[in-house]
Amino acid sequence: MLDDARVPRQVAMTYPHLNRAPIVEAVLDVAIAPVLEWRDDAFAAFSAAAQDEFPDAQPIMQFQAELTVDGTGAAAHSAAHEKLGYIYWNRDKTRAVQVRANGFSVNQVRSYQDWDALLAHAKAWWPRYLQSVGASRIARCGIRFINQFEITPGEDLSLTLRTRPELSSGLPQELDEYFQRMVVPFPGGARAAITQVIPPLDELSQKRMFVLDIDVSVAADMPASSDAMWSTFADLREIKNRCFFESLQKTKWEEFL
Repeated sequence: MLDDARVPRQVAMTYPHLNRAPIVEAVLDVAIAPVLEWRDDAFAAFSAAAQDEFPDAQPIMQFQAELTVDGTGAAAHSAAHEKLGYIYWNRDKTRAVQVRANGFSVNQVRSYQDWDALLAHAKAWWPRYLQSVGASRIARCGIRFINQFEITPGEDLSLTLRTRPELSSGLPQELDEYFQRMVVPFPGGARAAITQVIPPLDELSQKRMFVLDIDVSVAADMPASSDAMWSTFADLREIKNRCFFESLQKTKWEEFL
């Protein structure tokens, strides 16, 4: 759970359930310490268990490049890569589980059901991950929810957003494209990165889309086997909900009830 110094009212607010929530991807992520050296053999049992439900296994690679210039101006470069782990996808690419040298994640893409289903997905595979990595400690917990919905081209953003850019009155008040990222600290040490994006207009469909990406995380230091981790995720979810509903006008989120 979040640090006891948190103010209870920060996570006690209630919001309605959205039957048609505009979530296109949800991620629950755990970082562990210390970071391990990846070994395929250590995760052989996990891979075998995942095969039926998640048959598409793809390696997760980390690439590093370095460029150095000496006193004569001569440049030298080097590159290295290492395997961090695997992401296992189900057959229709809607659900995944990730196992890495530095942590564990579950993903739900497109067909998001609800929080209980995402949590059950994580709880089903987290013990198997722990069996593979051995004793570790949790260093960070995080969730990320990416929402996407259509807006009317040229629409006044104040009709959609409570938090929005303010253009000078001397400029045209319409935005063709837009990107804004804010990191908001919450009592208890949690931080919410709220990213708003209006991508370029889809020339084929002429649809103007809006993306609301909410990434909430908190540093942690607890045994990897501790049930307190799930309480922490419940707190992070409350913060995520607050960021979503307080970012949008009520008339907008009511469209998803």
